[in-house]
Amino acid sequence: MRVKVLGSAAGGGFPQWNCACPNCRGVRVGSFPGKARSQAQVA
Repeated sequence: MRVKVLGSAAGGGFPQWNCACPNCRGVRVGSFPGKARSQAQVA
C-alpha cells in the first residue's frame, strides 16, 4: 500500500476559525474569492 500525505504542516485551514484578518473575514461573507479546504484527520 502506498500513502501520500499532502499538507502535513500545522494549520487549521482557510479561513482560520479564530482569525479576523480581512482575508478570513472576506471568505466567510463571500467577498474574497478564496476557497475553504476540506480537512480530515487520520490517527
